[in-house]
Amino acid sequence: MRVHSMLSSLLLLCQAPWECEALAAPAPHPDAAVALAGDGPALFNEARSLLSAGKLDEAAAKVLEGLSFEPWSTTGYEILYDIAERGQDEEARLRWGKWLYWSHDYSGRAKEAAGTAAALAALWDGWNKDGQIVGGWREAVVKAARNAAGSRQYRVSGHLMSKLLDLDPVDAELSKEYDKLYEKAGEMLSGGAFVAERVRRRSPAWVERQNRLHENWESAFKRRTSNYEVVTNVSYEFFETLSVVMEDMHRFYRQVYGYNKTTPRLTLAVYKKRSDFDKFCQESLGQSLPLGVLGWFWDQIMTVAAYDPSETGTDLTDLWGTLFHEASHQFMHLYTKSTKQDPPTWLNEGTASYFEGCELKADGSIVKNKPAKSRVIEWQFIEGGANRHSLSDLITCPHRAYDGSYYSYGWSLVYFLNNYENKDGQFIYREPYLKYLHSYTRKSEEDALTRAKRMFVEEVRDPDVPDWDAFEERWRSFTRNIVTEVSSGPEFATTLQERAQKYLDRGDFERAMITAEQADDKRPRDGATYLLLAQATHDLGRKEDAAFWMLRHWEMSLLEGQEDLAAAAEDWLNRNEAKDLVELYCKPTRAALVQTERAMEDAISAGHPVMAMLFAAHMLQALGLEHRGLLARIAELGELSGHDLRLWRRAYNKSPESNRKIGGVDWVKFEPDGVLVNNPKDNWRDTRLPCEEPGLVRLEPPFDLKSTVQLDGSGGAWILLGLTATGLEQVSLRLENGATLRFTVTEEMAREDLGGRRAYRREEVAELRTTPMEKFPLSFTMKPDGSGEVSLGEQFKMSLPQEWTREKLTGGLAVDAGDNTVALFSDLLVRPHRPFWPVPPAKE
Repeated sequence: MRVHSMLSSLLLLCQAPWECEALAAPAPHPDAAVALAGDGPALFNEARSLLSAGKLDEAAAKVLEGLSFEPWSTTGYEILYDIAERGQDEEARLRWGKWLYWSHDYSGRAKEAAGTAAALAALWDGWNKDGQIVGGWREAVVKAARNAAGSRQYRVSGHLMSKLLDLDPVDAELSKEYDKLYEKAGEMLSGGAFVAERVRRRSPAWVERQNRLHENWESAFKRRTSNYEVVTNVSYEFFETLSVVMEDMHRFYRQVYGYNKTTPRLTLAVYKKRSDFDKFCQESLGQSLPLGVLGWFWDQIMTVAAYDPSETGTDLTDLWGTLFHEASHQFMHLYTKSTKQDPPTWLNEGTASYFEGCELKADGSIVKNKPAKSRVIEWQFIEGGANRHSLSDLITCPHRAYDGSYYSYGWSLVYFLNNYENKDGQFIYREPYLKYLHSYTRKSEEDALTRAKRMFVEEVRDPDVPDWDAFEERWRSFTRNIVTEVSSGPEFATTLQERAQKYLDRGDFERAMITAEQADDKRPRDGATYLLLAQATHDLGRKEDAAFWMLRHWEMSLLEGQEDLAAAAEDWLNRNEAKDLVELYCKPTRAALVQTERAMEDAISAGHPVMAMLFAAHMLQALGLEHRGLLARIAELGELSGHDLRLWRRAYNKSPESNRKIGGVDWVKFEPDGVLVNNPKDNWRDTRLPCEEPGLVRLEPPFDLKSTVQLDGSGGAWILLGLTATGLEQVSLRLENGATLRFTVTEEMAREDLGGRRAYRREEVAELRTTPMEKFPLSFTMKPDGSGEVSLGEQFKMSLPQEWTREKLTGGLAVDAGDNTVALFSDLLVRPHRPFWPVPPAKE
């Protein structure tokens, strides 16, 4: 692809946003989303020619290049097997033959699998010891999953089925069971984690077809849940997540508001386009709303309406926050409708803002009672200025004067009232808050401030807070501490764990569970957190959830070699109606690990270290866990054997049918050698292009990445890493024409011109200067210990900045071009740290 002439013409053709109106994308070929953009078959043909000519190394290189386009190609594995046979390389024959066997066997091609098995048996009679081990383990786990579903342990069943389907994606019978489990139990699960798993199992082609079928509002996705009528055309993933997450939020609304009565079903109308949202506003409200308004609630039609702001370059964080905020207004309305007495605005908006802190995690579940980070940033900004508010200002502020500067103050007071603990660990303002809220269900002449002073100071009778001024100082001090907590890193999870344990000891099981969920959000995959969640949910009477979290605790204990904790977890499961789980999952897993280690030693003794690696890889895929011991052994044996079970894959492997245009000009263009991203001058649309390839949607360090990047324009080319569930990158690389590579960390900040409202800033933390280059040969690598390196060619290298932590690098990948810039990312390849699993994803 000739870049500079193309880039210049693109920039000339598209200079202003009104010249770049989005056109409806052409209807794709039914298989467009999975059509291969590259020349995999041609590369395989070249490899065969090179093999025939005796050029074995060149042939192997061509096949590996072809596999970057078609990673699950049995043709590629067959050629590599033939190359190994021609070169009399027995280890390579075993390695590629094993991949070929797995691909045939797990895809139901029995005849082909039998032929490959015979060839492997001729090389070594112990070639399939892992198959016998995993086969026995799989039979037991299938029973465990079915038993768990029959016992209404739906999260446990879904967790186990997920492992089985990752191992064998084309198991049609198990896939049907999985879907039935979702239909039966979707809303009984905690959060949307199960939904996220179900969405992940859909093929990209299927998801894209669904999105196209429902892209217009007239044909939007629709579903009636227990408490909501969900209508949206944002995307299939958003629809499925919204349908379940809002039910979880509904339960949390009831808990915070203390509301026990029946509620009318609320319609959630979420539009993909602002224009459709504006049309609905005109029809419903008789007017359009300012651009800064993302959504609203209107009690007369029991509807929340919102729209997806991502087309303007933002992520979905604000959309979720808007939905959580607006849907909560239903409960305040239900409390006060009989008296027709409006509650004070601080109470209404402050309580709704409290729910903005609920955060959607990558697995689709919700973390509750978190400080709303955007409001924390706003409060800190306003509090440090000349226009900070007093509590009296806040409480007496009428609705018409309640501008943006008050929202963070309303949030902070509500959060304080629900979370402040005195020195004895008592939440002394929680009941007064509910009493204050419920007081507006009755008519009263008492004004809002007098009522607040009476209920929050006089009736609480805290000797340390004798008057309103002391109460206000306590609130400010508490909120300043929240500012510090919000900016803390993963280490704060330890503090949250200690708090959760304290709540357990006091018998406050609900708060213990919520606090443990916050700890899991700060530092995921911590066995101690899972234990706290198991104890809290058990004491809340949620025995099915408790079994799930204790199982997760058992898995982490096993992985960390903490045998005493693993044994204690098994004992707990046996005593709490989960004996089948111990017998059908825990014990078989222990046995399978021991058997795998023995099989590996047998392979090494037989002179086949690569088979030992493959045995470990098979067990890893079955477990679906980061077993550090097995991963370390694979790395060690890789050094010994010279084989690497990882695979370089193309992050953007789509056909031209997936190209996108604006006003007839290429905006995103897929070609065999890469993807081109065009960001016209003053363009207000989001040009970020997330990676959607199966297995690369969410990356976890360590991983490797490389690409050759060309650009034309002043805005630079961006590689965005660590994308969150809402699409926000945590870190990024910016390549500039001036021969500079900049490392950034995304930070939330207060925008002075927006009155302290949240905005995102890419804070530069390091840079690498080079000589001017027409093409940037970029390479990124990260090691298991968290260290890593970025290089531009052989000459320019530097270590990863310390701000680029494992946590910030965990998430999705995207590319982008800066304003008035066109960027071409050629051969953008990613190599995850786990061994590649050569079994193709299910096709629907």
